[in-house]
Amino acid sequence: MTKSRNINRPKRKWQPIEDVLLMACYPYSTATALAKALGATKSAVYQRSRKLGLSKSEWFKQSTLSSRLRREDAPSVAYRFPKGHVPANKGKKGISYPGMEATQFKPGHKPGNYRPVGSTRICSKDGYVLIKIEEGMFKWKALHRIVWERMNGAVPPGHVVY
Repeated sequence: MTKSRNINRPKRKWQPIEDVLLMACYPYSTATALAKALGATKSAVYQRSRKLGLSKSEWFKQSTLSSRLRREDAPSVAYRFPKGHVPANKGKKGISYPGMEATQFKPGHKPGNYRPVGSTRICSKDGYVLIKIEEGMFKWKALHRIVWERMNGAVPPGHVVY
């Protein structure tokens, strides 16, 4: 069910009994458990609880179910950088290992698709002819605009040259 093929998942219709169950259970249980019990997605439970104005109870926030205070038994603790850790590449602009130099660009190298100033191309979006006006990226300008500006001056504000 993808959006790109214009096939969207049908919207879930919440029944009044499900709302009552959600209002009773949401403050004291996880959204994953509620989603499983209601046959909904976790995000649908979160959205519906927000719409109903529900929030978690203080008991739930202090419990181990909320994962807020479970720092010591979190599995990712062992893989975090310790305080004061200095990365191996600190202060280095670029790492160059032996044998890499042969595959790197040399100074003054021009890529295969380089075009000199004055070159023209046809824009793939709208078919206009573009001309390169200076070196660098995004330095192409529509040829018909250049012709207009040379004949008539700058394009007035609020006007367009087609």
